[in-house]
Amino acid sequence: FIPIFAQFFVDFIFQAQAKVEFPHREGLTAFVGLFFGVSAIVEFTLKTFISGRILYKYGIKVGLLAFPLVLSISFFLASILGVFYGTVGLFFSLVTLGRLFTRAVRTSFNDPSNQILYQPIDTDLRVFIQNKIESGPKAYASILAGVFLLLISQIPNVSLVVFAVILFVITLIWAKLAIDTYNLYKLQVQEYLSKTTNRNEKTFDKILALIKHFVDTEETEISRKIARLYLPYNKNLDDNKKYKLSDLAQMAHSADAKQRVIAADKLVNFSYYKVEKLYSQLLNDDEFEVRNAAIIGAGRMKDKGLFDKIIDNFKTKKYRRSAVNAIMNIGNPIVPSLIRTFHSFEYDTDLQISIIETFTFIKSHRVVDFFRTLLNYPVKLIREQTIAALAKMDYEVNKSEQILIQPFLEDEIRDFVYVSAALTDLYSLPQDDFLFQALKKLLSEKKQHIFDILAIIYTRKAVDLIRYNLMSENDENKGFAIEIADNVLSELHKMLLLPIFEGVSNIEIVRRYKYIFPQERYDFFDRIIDLIDAPLKTTGVFVKVEAIKKLQNFKQEKTFRVLNSAIVNPIDLIAETAAYTLFMIDRNEFDKTVDILKNKKQIIGDVLKNLENFENQQDFLILEKISMLKGLTNFKLLTNNQLYFAALNSKEIIVTIGKTIDFSKFEPTDIFLVVSGSLTSENQTLNQSDFFVKILSNDKNNLTFKAVEPTILFKIPLFVINTFLVQNFNFTEIILTYIINKSQNIDKVTN
Repeated sequence: FIPIFAQFFVDFIFQAQAKVEFPHREGLTAFVGLFFGVSAIVEFTLKTFISGRILYKYGIKVGLLAFPLVLSISFFLASILGVFYGTVGLFFSLVTLGRLFTRAVRTSFNDPSNQILYQPIDTDLRVFIQNKIESGPKAYASILAGVFLLLISQIPNVSLVVFAVILFVITLIWAKLAIDTYNLYKLQVQEYLSKTTNRNEKTFDKILALIKHFVDTEETEISRKIARLYLPYNKNLDDNKKYKLSDLAQMAHSADAKQRVIAADKLVNFSYYKVEKLYSQLLNDDEFEVRNAAIIGAGRMKDKGLFDKIIDNFKTKKYRRSAVNAIMNIGNPIVPSLIRTFHSFEYDTDLQISIIETFTFIKSHRVVDFFRTLLNYPVKLIREQTIAALAKMDYEVNKSEQILIQPFLEDEIRDFVYVSAALTDLYSLPQDDFLFQALKKLLSEKKQHIFDILAIIYTRKAVDLIRYNLMSENDENKGFAIEIADNVLSELHKMLLLPIFEGVSNIEIVRRYKYIFPQERYDFFDRIIDLIDAPLKTTGVFVKVEAIKKLQNFKQEKTFRVLNSAIVNPIDLIAETAAYTLFMIDRNEFDKTVDILKNKKQIIGDVLKNLENFENQQDFLILEKISMLKGLTNFKLLTNNQLYFAALNSKEIIVTIGKTIDFSKFEPTDIFLVVSGSLTSENQTLNQSDFFVKILSNDKNNLTFKAVEPTILFKIPLFVINTFLVQNFNFTEIILTYIINKSQNIDKVTN
């Protein structure tokens, strides 16, 4: 109400005095034209360069006070001058100054701040309340201001100074109301945070719900197999058929794998001491489905005597998914055994990370206490994984733990600034360039890591709200994110993170952090070299790979030095890309490097073998496999790291036209992905992007396929796909839908 009311006063005083100062129409017209031109420039400058930064830095308190503050200063001085000297000289200048800033400050500060005030209100009510205010107080203010001005102006000999004094008093009342409004708003935000639930449902919980939905709606053998593999034990999958222990003992020793699966399922209904030997045998069975059922059964029995056997299977990637299900079903009792395993395999970082990830599925104080001890663990990668795990579990660290975590937050911010500097130096790259895209993706990942760390320092709920609103294209939502940050984050973290929250350009990021995390400026070539030489944690694998590929355009001594160094990198993809790039630039230099390194480093032998097979068109390079996987419909949703994992663990099979491939000769857990071409059997056809999984096949008698055209298959172990299915909800949904639809089509053809 008051801003509209006050604005009428400003307009009235300005127009009345302008007519006095410019009695001739031509002079008044020229002045008004000039005034509004300057006013537009001031408004543009404030909106573009100043208001956003001030609101982001100081919040809406400044935004709400800016308008009354500017008017109060202007009209206080005008009132003082008017009282002593009347409406002459500087009086009009001060009135003009107040009018000049009226629109500019209102649109740049007051209006955005008022819009942010609505954000804690429920979405369904927000529009209704906004409409009520527009049609209520704002409309009444216009009418009442007009009536009030009319009545005062009717009083004889009333000077414009009186109007200026009244307006000054109004601005004081307005400033007091703005402060009260802000204080109430802060309370509203705190109440909003206390009531709001987490916006992001945990990915794994969503995936479990999705798989359960498929099991409940698709009562087929395929859905039952999927459930056994990916869901913790579900009683609904039991057939309720009763078996004698003597019959199950015979089944456990049967040559028929199906009989052994039944034994593994049903032996759980008997006391552990009666079936210990039988279960120990089944937990070491060579048949995947038998051992899988035994592991799940061991999880159902929850006997301590089986814990070590479950963990032994957990150590093997092939059976890790089944073991995780068993561990989830057992819960807290198996935690001490897993902790011992973690410390016993301190040189197997991959296994340790898997244990940390598995612990996030177990709601236990013991798990949280274990994670807290890992915040001091000597291996940095383990500490980082622990922070991510604690964030998933919605844990909030104490004051002493914050001291341990602070360096990780600073490292992530430093890396964020480094990537911004790299993008600034490589500005000439087109938007669709692979290196440019890799850097943009890395920047996004660094931002997510920053939020994960904040989530355990503060409440995850608040941090998720900040993240959610900052991602919005709406300025009011972004402003609300800053307000939440203002209520939640410490002053140190607010100042440290403000440029990132503001979403400013890469150049501005580098400039704003130049005193905290200063960055070198490089030309194009030197920045490429710097990306290759930078720590792996800072750049990631794919930025290095794309940077190495760029060196094909620079044949010089420094290029050879960097490539020779990268060839012995322990990461296959980096080493292979470096070797291939050197091979393409200068074959003689490549041969020299090979002569020096081939007897000193095993990895160079593997790289050379891959290059030799690539030249003879027998094998694909890892980078080629990644590119081919990216082109497949079902795999586009995977991240670069997931595609690399798949490519690294895959083996290509080339089937020429007219030739056959017999899937029965391979491991039952192998997955065959059609990368190009087409295969056909009696009951089904496999085209590009289709895949075949033997253990999920309903048709065990038709495992031979013929190539209709030259066909390339990738043979991928099941544990690779298992990893993706518990990490990526969209991928899981597509794959499960595909498997169910494919099995239904095969059943129709068979019938």
